[in-house]
Order: sequence, then C-alpha cells, then structure tokens
Amino acid sequence: AAAGYTTYAYDQRGFGASPTRGRWPGTDTLVDDALAMSLLLHQRHPGVPVYVAGESMGGAVALVAAARGLQADGLVLLAPALRSRREFGALFAFGLWLAGHTIPWMPAGPTSIDYSPTDNPVVLEKLRKDPLMLRQPRLDMGYGLVDLMDAACDSLEKLDVPYLMAHGLGDKIVPEGPVKSAIRYMPRRADSKLAFYRKGYHLLLRDKDGALVTNDTVAWMRNHE
Repeated sequence: AAAGYTTYAYDQRGFGASPTRGRWPGTDTLVDDALAMSLLLHQRHPGVPVYVAGESMGGAVALVAAARGLQADGLVLLAPALRSRREFGALFAFGLWLAGHTIPWMPAGPTSIDYSPTDNPVVLEKLRKDPLMLRQPRLDMGYGLVDLMDAACDSLEKLDVPYLMAHGLGDKIVPEGPVKSAIRYMPRRADSKLAFYRKGYHLLLRDKDGALVTNDTVAWMRNHE
C-alpha cells in the first residue's frame, strides 16, 4: 500500500470465513473463483495492471488459473505449493488415496515434524490465536490439496505470463527438492525472476526479513509497468 498498490484478498472456499469452511471445494472451483476475481478487478480498474499473488496453496491456484486463461499482467508466486504425488512417492500417494476415500472426515491431527511456517515469533503467536485458522483439517482436504498441487505442476510448462517465484531456503513445508523439480519445467523468460532467500521460511512476507521480499516484489512489478 505504501508503494501505491491496491491489494484485494478474498477467503477461498473452504477457508477463512467462507460458508463451506473446513470442506475441500475442488481444484476447478478454486480456479474458477480466481478467474472470476481477475475479471471483476479488470472491470473495476480498467487499464490498470493486475498482478495475481498466491502464497502456498494460493500459488498453486494461480498457476492452474494461468494455464486456463487468467487475465493477469504477472504472477507473484510466494512459496507455491508444488509437492506433487511424484514428489511424495507411490506409498504416500496410495495411503492418502485410501484415507481420503475411506475416512475422509477424520482430522489430520498434529505431527511431531517441525513444520514451523516462519521465524517470526510475533506472527506465530498471532496465528496461534487466530480463530479462523484450520488446525485439524479433514483428511479429504489433504487429498484435495495434493490434487491441486498435481494440477499446478502440470501447468508449469504452460506458463505464458511474467512471473516472480520466491522461495525461502528454510522452508520445510515446501522444501528444496520439489522446488528444483518445478523450476526445470518453468519457461525461461526475460521478464521473469526466481528469487531465493537464505533466511526465508514458508510465510515469506511475514518472516523477520519479510520487508525484503515485499520490496523485491514491488521492484519486480514496477519493472513491468
């Protein structure tokens, strides 16, 4: 906002305060909503560049939408969710399929693995107290998320808009392996950038060094105006 940009954010279906909170809406529905939002913003701001920023799952939605005709002047992909079934392996994929089709209602439950999304303790405390956070998502939401990530990976080669892809080397939620695999399929464009942050985690904009990522994003967008 301080740089002169207007940001719109909406609760994706199944998340936030949406009426279907806690239920997976499906890849097609999530992507159709992104396409509709892009059209609405172009109508509200004719002639103004529109950049679609997606963080984590939102990055996967943005990638699939871009392959389906998204009207955008560029994509800002912040730690996009790109862990496909190929990356998880056949055993995990089968177990997830079995759980998603036999006990879809079961909460995923906690894990002992360190999946800390940020190095910022203030943000972690805010997330801990946020009543809209989904802390025990159903297993079928995990199954649906992997479907979305598969679709995002399949969309990489079809990218025909400028993109900025940012990844934190401290990210344990979307680790280095899947990111390297994804980059191999992304088109090389003179108007696009890959940005890696040594001290970055999953919530890049909210990390202790989040201002650096924000400034880099603004600089990249300005180069396209």
